[in-house]
Amino acid sequence: MRDWLRANALVGGEGWVDNRMRFITAPERSVLIWSYWWGGAAVTPVYQRVPAERRAEFLSYLYGRMHCPQTVAMFVSLPAQRAAQGAQADGEASARRGVAQM
Repeated sequence: MRDWLRANALVGGEGWVDNRMRFITAPERSVLIWSYWWGGAAVTPVYQRVPAERRAEFLSYLYGRMHCPQTVAMFVSLPAQRAAQGAQADGEASARRGVAQM
């Protein structure tokens, strides 16, 4: 694993490799590796298809709600501004439900 990290790292050095190895072997952190990898695999191909003028909207869409790979991929088929408006509406509705439940 250390050799693979040295050969494939964007940044490097033994300190970086040591840090990655500690991350990989720490039980409380290693469970996150799958989600990081899968998130990158789901988001990157969609991000590459999003026109530059819609990237800010895409980021709002991503961080404005919970997603699965299918809902991330749906972004490119939504009309401009629709994704951001949906995320804002979802957040406002959640806030109202939270206030109503208190």
